Amino acid sequence: MPISTKPAVGTTATVAVAGTAVQPSTPLPDNTHTVIVYNPNAAAVLYIGWAANSGAFNLATAVQIPASASITLAVGARSVRPAASTDLLFINALVPGATANITYVNGVNL
Repeated sequence: MPISTKPAVGTTATVAVAGTAVQPSTPLPDNTHTVIVYNPNAAAVLYIGWAANSGAFNLATAVQIPASASITLAVGARSVRPAASTDLLFINALVPGATANITYVNGVNL
Protein backbone atom coordinates (compact mmCIF):
# COMPACT_ATOMS: atom_id res chain seq x y z
CA MET A 1 0.00 0.00 0.00
CA PRO A 2 1.21 3.53 -0.58
CA ILE A 3 2.44 5.78 2.19
CA SER A 4 -0.26 7.17 4.47
CA THR A 5 -0.35 10.92 5.13
CA LYS A 6 -2.15 10.35 8.44
CA PRO A 7 -0.32 9.76 11.73
CA ALA A 8 -2.73 6.93 12.55
CA VAL A 9 -5.24 4.91 10.54
CA GLY A 10 -8.05 2.84 12.05
CA THR A 11 -9.51 -0.25 10.42
CA THR A 12 -11.24 -3.52 11.29
CA ALA A 13 -11.20 -7.16 10.32
CA THR A 14 -14.26 -9.35 10.81
CA VAL A 15 -14.09 -13.13 10.64
CA ALA A 16 -17.38 -14.06 8.92
CA VAL A 17 -16.74 -17.82 8.95
CA ALA A 18 -15.09 -19.33 12.03
CA GLY A 19 -11.56 -20.55 11.33
CA THR A 20 -11.14 -18.47 8.18
CA ALA A 21 -8.22 -16.02 8.11
CA VAL A 22 -9.11 -12.54 6.87
CA GLN A 23 -7.14 -9.40 6.16
CA PRO A 24 -8.00 -5.99 7.62
CA SER A 25 -10.33 -3.78 5.59
CA THR A 26 -7.47 -1.35 5.00
CA PRO A 27 -4.07 -2.75 3.95
CA LEU A 28 -0.95 -1.95 5.99
CA PRO A 29 0.56 1.34 4.75
CA ASP A 30 4.25 1.29 3.83
CA ASN A 31 5.13 3.84 6.52
CA THR A 32 3.37 2.05 9.39
CA HIS A 33 5.82 1.36 12.18
CA THR A 34 3.43 0.06 14.87
CA VAL A 35 0.25 -2.01 14.70
CA ILE A 36 -2.21 -2.10 17.61
CA VAL A 37 -4.84 -4.85 17.58
CA TYR A 38 -7.68 -4.74 20.13
CA ASN A 39 -10.12 -7.60 20.70
CA PRO A 40 -13.47 -6.02 21.66
CA ASN A 41 -15.29 -9.37 21.69
CA ALA A 42 -16.71 -10.58 24.99
CA ALA A 43 -15.98 -14.28 24.49
CA ALA A 44 -13.86 -14.80 21.39
CA VAL A 45 -10.09 -15.21 21.21
CA LEU A 46 -8.53 -13.54 18.18
CA TYR A 47 -5.53 -15.03 16.41
CA ILE A 48 -3.19 -12.77 14.47
CA GLY A 49 -0.28 -13.61 12.25
CA TRP A 50 1.75 -12.68 9.19
CA ALA A 51 1.66 -14.90 6.14
CA ALA A 52 2.16 -14.84 2.38
CA ASN A 53 -1.52 -15.77 1.91
CA SER A 54 -4.53 -16.90 3.94
CA GLY A 55 -3.75 -20.57 3.27
CA ALA A 56 -0.33 -20.11 4.90
CA PHE A 57 -1.84 -18.71 8.11
CA ASN A 58 -1.22 -21.19 10.93
CA LEU A 59 -3.44 -21.06 14.05
CA ALA A 60 -0.91 -23.15 16.01
CA THR A 61 1.78 -20.48 15.73
CA ALA A 62 -0.46 -17.39 15.70
CA VAL A 63 -0.47 -14.81 18.47
CA GLN A 64 -3.58 -15.12 20.64
CA ILE A 65 -5.42 -12.05 21.88
CA PRO A 66 -7.91 -12.88 24.64
CA ALA A 67 -11.29 -11.15 24.88
CA SER A 68 -11.06 -7.45 25.80
CA ALA A 69 -7.26 -7.45 25.41
CA SER A 70 -4.86 -5.87 22.95
CA ILE A 71 -1.37 -6.23 21.56
CA THR A 72 1.02 -3.61 20.24
CA LEU A 73 3.45 -4.77 17.56
CA ALA A 74 6.48 -2.79 16.43
CA VAL A 75 6.76 -3.81 12.77
CA GLY A 76 9.03 -1.09 11.41
CA ALA A 77 8.47 0.83 8.22
CA ARG A 78 8.30 -1.19 4.98
CA SER A 79 11.89 -0.35 4.11
CA VAL A 80 13.19 -2.29 7.14
CA ARG A 81 10.76 -5.24 7.16
CA PRO A 82 12.39 -8.56 6.27
CA ALA A 83 10.18 -9.79 3.42
CA ALA A 84 7.20 -8.82 1.30
CA SER A 85 5.12 -11.59 2.89
CA THR A 86 5.25 -9.78 6.23
CA ASP A 87 2.99 -7.10 4.77
CA LEU A 88 0.03 -9.47 4.91
CA LEU A 89 -1.54 -9.33 8.36
CA PHE A 90 -4.26 -11.90 8.96
CA ILE A 91 -6.88 -12.19 11.69
CA ASN A 92 -8.70 -15.39 12.58
CA ALA A 93 -11.15 -16.56 15.25
CA LEU A 94 -13.02 -19.73 16.06
CA VAL A 95 -16.22 -17.74 16.56
CA PRO A 96 -18.07 -16.34 13.52
CA GLY A 97 -18.55 -12.58 13.51
CA ALA A 98 -15.55 -11.85 15.74
CA THR A 99 -14.04 -8.46 14.95
CA ALA A 100 -10.61 -6.96 15.50
CA ASN A 101 -10.13 -3.20 15.89
CA ILE A 102 -6.80 -2.29 14.33
CA THR A 103 -4.77 0.92 14.48
CA TYR A 104 -1.80 1.56 12.24
CA VAL A 105 0.63 4.13 13.68
CA ASN A 106 2.52 5.80 10.84
CA GLY A 107 5.68 7.83 10.48
CA VAL A 108 4.76 11.03 8.61
CA ASN A 109 6.41 14.30 7.77
CA LEU A 110 3.88 16.94 8.69
